[in-house]
Amino acid sequence: EPAEIFGLDVGSLEIGAQADMVLINPDALDGWQPDQTRKLEYREIFGHEQMVNRPEGIVDSVYINGVVAWKDGAAQAALGHQTLGRALRAA
Repeated sequence: EPAEIFGLDVGSLEIGAQADMVLINPDALDGWQPDQTRKLEYREIFGHEQMVNRPEGIVDSVYINGVVAWKDGAAQAALGHQTLGRALRAA
C-alpha cells in the first residue's frame, strides 16, 4: 500500500480511521470529455492563473476527515473555516 510506504495512517475504510473520501457519479464520468471542461482561473491569493478541470455532476461530494468539504457543486461551510486535514512535509 502506498500509504504504508510513506508511513501514513490512511487508506482504509474502518471504524476509527480517518475518513477522506470522494464520491463520484459513475454515469456522469462515463461521458466526460476532459478537454471540454479544462479552463484557467485567476487566483487573487496566488497572483496568477491556475488550470482547473471541474466538470459538472461528476464529483458528488468530498469528505475530509469525515467532514463534508464539497457537496452539490459547491464548497461547504467547513472548507476554509475549519481545520479538516493536515499538511504533510517531505522527509
